[in-house]
Amino acid sequence: MSGYDVAIEEIRAAGRAARSAADQRRAVDVAGVLDGVRLSMLGSRSTDLVARVGVRWRQAQDYWCGTMGGHADALSQSADAYAANEDAAARDFRVISGTTGNARPS
Repeated sequence: MSGYDVAIEEIRAAGRAARSAADQRRAVDVAGVLDGVRLSMLGSRSTDLVARVGVRWRQAQDYWCGTMGGHADALSQSADAYAANEDAAARDFRVISGTTGNARPS
């Protein structure tokens, strides 16, 4: 599949980048900073609000990381499918590029 190797490798690279982004973001406790804020405000009416914001931030982070991980998986599966099926790659890449002939990419 020499004509499509570059496009398939670009899909794989995008999948690796998406996986890396999810892993890096998962490693950061985005709401951790709020724990210090909450502890510094003990007794304040704002304590509960800060705690709820932290919960929401963690939920949003979990959702984003899960979605990005799913996107990475989908890209990897697409690259594998294209690598295994040259006809599918030719058909799909022609649709993307707007060509209709049987020309192969160079």
